[in-house]
Amino acid sequence: MSGFDPREGDGLDSVRATLEALGPGFELLRELGRGATAIVYLVRDHELDRDLAVKVIRSSFGADEEAMARLDREAKLVARLQHPNIVKLYGTQHLPDGSMVLLMEHVPGRNLKELLQDTGPLPPRRAMALLEDVASALAYAHRRKIVHRDVKPENIYIDDEVGTARLADFGVARPWDLDTRLTLPGESLGTPAYMAPEQIDGGDVDGRSDVFSLGLVAYEMLAGEHPWEGDSIYSIIFKQKHEDPPDLRSIRPDISDRVVAIVERAVHKAPDERWASADEMLDALKALEAPEVDPLLHGLEGEASGVATASGTAVTRKASSRGREAVPSRTPAAPPAATGRRRGGARVWILAGAAAVLLASAWQPLGLGRLIAGAIGDTVDDPATPPVTETVAEAPPPVPAEPGEPRLLAGRGGNAQTGSVGRLLPEPLRLQVLDSAGVPVPGVVVAFEVVAGQASGMADTTITDADGVVYTPITLPSTPQDVEIVARLAERPEIMTSFMLSAVPATGAEIGGIDGDDQAAPPGRSLPDALLLRVLDEDGAPVEGAEVEFTTESGEIQPQFDLTDQDGWAVGRWRLGDELGVQEAIARVTGGAGSVVFRATAVD
Repeated sequence: MSGFDPREGDGLDSVRATLEALGPGFELLRELGRGATAIVYLVRDHELDRDLAVKVIRSSFGADEEAMARLDREAKLVARLQHPNIVKLYGTQHLPDGSMVLLMEHVPGRNLKELLQDTGPLPPRRAMALLEDVASALAYAHRRKIVHRDVKPENIYIDDEVGTARLADFGVARPWDLDTRLTLPGESLGTPAYMAPEQIDGGDVDGRSDVFSLGLVAYEMLAGEHPWEGDSIYSIIFKQKHEDPPDLRSIRPDISDRVVAIVERAVHKAPDERWASADEMLDALKALEAPEVDPLLHGLEGEASGVATASGTAVTRKASSRGREAVPSRTPAAPPAATGRRRGGARVWILAGAAAVLLASAWQPLGLGRLIAGAIGDTVDDPATPPVTETVAEAPPPVPAEPGEPRLLAGRGGNAQTGSVGRLLPEPLRLQVLDSAGVPVPGVVVAFEVVAGQASGMADTTITDADGVVYTPITLPSTPQDVEIVARLAERPEIMTSFMLSAVPATGAEIGGIDGDDQAAPPGRSLPDALLLRVLDEDGAPVEGAEVEFTTESGEIQPQFDLTDQDGWAVGRWRLGDELGVQEAIARVTGGAGSVVFRATAVD
């Protein structure tokens, strides 16, 4: 620790005492930063050969029960979030002086605020890549009903080694579907300059509030500045609630309309007019990677209704879930039986012929509607012309169209599945390759890639059959986690779709053994041996990755949550409370596999 010079007010002895309380093998390297409530140090963990960011909460806040409860909540929430774009929390400890320590992953690099200060506005492609990383992290958290509530450039770290963005500091996060909350009614937590209007007002927040904050971050990455300026935070908040951001195109004319549309929708004042979820915003960001296609070629998921035309198609409208104007789409007269769903709800149905119907409708006031509609077998009422009855010979069955160049990948099944760890998914991933007219394209090579989590058993590449369909089985990883698999056209990798899967502990898991019960230690000291609990599946085999929660009203157990190892064991270390006598702790297996009580005796 030579060469370290802590700032005035935080003596070296205090820092050493903190590290000694954590245990042997920790070396203080330098201070990373400090705020009103905490100091963050870069620490070397020699036992595991890794660098840690150790966040030490000042002991003066130990008496603030609400603040400490909020920090405990941060630890519990973040410890459960395992995602490549979320900074990991390894554990926590309460120190004898009343302070609390968070042991976090260290991300080599700088945060987004520092990056923007050094470089100014980012190139659109770079900004959208970072935005996609953070949107992916938020989508993952939101699927667990956890809203971050403090998305801002300072909480987004850019990993220098791989160039990706990592979201940090879930310190004010909370489940949005709980009736109880630590925040007092009318109180708002977060950073005001990046809060959604409903958050500023102390109202209810959900994932759309994070979407608003992420939209402001996106604006700042592209414009190089916050959209609103003012003499005080109050004037900025007023504009945030009542004024639209300045037009991005006036600042960055090189930005495409599609990028501007994504940002503008994210920062809409009304939550119902924003992206409905981070997942939906993520889909829009991923679509930027594909070539721009006429939006009329992309239908929206919903029931088809309309008038059949001679071409065998139906012109339909689907009501927007946000109350916007309905969007025209085209649906096949006899859609395929398989109806897979892409993440975010988008489904692609494409048929030729409907564009002509829409064109006829658009030009009807000029008299061209009759000509166009007549050419495809439709009619247009004209009160000035009496109806004419004529016999029309039945048209021969249409000749199947030759497929064109592959343009789209449509999910046809297997998305959003949940299965047991280490097991084959009940349904394979299925998708279909279509050309721009919606005709299936056979003989196309499709590549599959795991981009988040782990999976096995799938084909690296496969070729579409006569119906343009490919499928692959998937075996889930041996530990609980979310998995994202991307499918791409091998020759046109920008054409892609993704599947989101979840691996959960096997059903039928049960407690198969414990160790560490009936120990003794002085009050306030740790037991000599750890608490051990083993989880087995219905066949008696060890379950790896099952979540076990350790709780006690006497003292403290670290970690509070642990995942079973490959032999099925979870481990907790119990520091007894200060009272003499028998104390109890409970270990519960998440998912209803049972619980067990450990007892220990505090003796002089």
